Amino acid sequence: MLPAMFCLGLFSLVTATSKNAASIFITRFLGGIFGSAPVSNVSAALGDIWEAKARGIAVTFYAVAVVGGPTLGPVIGSALVVNPHLGWRWTEYVEAIWTFTILGLCVFTLPEMYGPVLLKFKAQRLRKETGNGKFYHPHENMKLDAKTMVTKHFSRPLLMLATEPMVTCIAFYASFVFGLLYMTLEVFPIVFEEQRGYSPVVGSLPFIALFVGVLAAVFINLANQPRYIRIAEAAGGKPVPEARLPPMVCYSRGVSY
Repeated sequence: MLPAMFCLGLFSLVTATSKNAASIFITRFLGGIFGSAPVSNVSAALGDIWEAKARGIAVTFYAVAVVGGPTLGPVIGSALVVNPHLGWRWTEYVEAIWTFTILGLCVFTLPEMYGPVLLKFKAQRLRKETGNGKFYHPHENMKLDAKTMVTKHFSRPLLMLATEPMVTCIAFYASFVFGLLYMTLEVFPIVFEEQRGYSPVVGSLPFIALFVGVLAAVFINLANQPRYIRIAEAAGGKPVPEARLPPMVCYSRGVSY
């Protein structure tokens, strides 16, 4: 995730200094690709850091960043654009500053939490301390080469999407939810600025209503957490995915209305 964040900040700076539309389109496209890495990988990292009982709380607040960020971004961006001393380029400068700041914090404060990697480090440390070559972990033989990237990191997700019904359903559901969110990002300026004639800042304020909805979802998920813990403990501490369905039902009913 960290190299991807560095590339996101770098392409944001390049966008801010672009001189024509073609360079803006290309750099924003590449920035979006690298910026998607935390969105797809953080959930797995949270699974390494927190046990199943506490993982729901962590994922809930992570979702606030993923969904709440795009709802506040237009408000901040419009304020930067209308400021005569800043302009649209500062939307990219601010993004780069924020990205590099978080990257620096992660480099110095985010520890390695992936189990196989920790066991590999432990085996290497024990071999060095004891001189016993029998300490070994299979992860030491894993190499990140071009073949591995193609076979595992590109083809495997597509294979799972086509052969695992649960993965397919979750992918379609996530696509539907994100589609609704990002359609509002396009529709709101048309409705409130072009049709109603609001200024950019005032026209972006309705996005705050989406953020309020995101915060409401936090309380719904936190209220379901004690129930989930009871069900997980009754199952011997094993994760019970269906016990997290009630908040999703509430959201689905709200969308239908």
